[in-house]
Amino acid sequence: MVKSRAYNNEKNFSKEESDSAKYTLNFLLDRFLILFYPIIPQITSLIAKERGIDLLRIDYPVSKKGNSDLALLKKIIDFNGEVWKQKKIKGISLREKIEGISVPKELKPFEKDLKNAHHLIF
Repeated sequence: MVKSRAYNNEKNFSKEESDSAKYTLNFLLDRFLILFYPIIPQITSLIAKERGIDLLRIDYPVSKKGNSDLALLKKIIDFNGEVWKQKKIKGISLREKIEGISVPKELKPFEKDLKNAHHLIF
């Protein structure tokens, strides 16, 4: 979902929305490098060095209890699966536009991202 927002090729998102997506992707990459360093030190060290991160000196992240709604995440995953299924049934590429699929009420806060990620036509 974040890919279309980060690239913003069709200028459907503001600069702030696009920059927010890029920041999030960079943050996640940094955390991935830190978390996977003990498991795959060679490649994570190489990438971290390019990003200016010293994995030997950085503190290992401490988890924080959040209030994430995992049921909402499941609904997004299910919606994505349904769109992909419909595109497969219709024999069209995942990059092609598709009509007749509406975003469920509970996913309305993500409508702009889902519309752009799946090329939905309302």
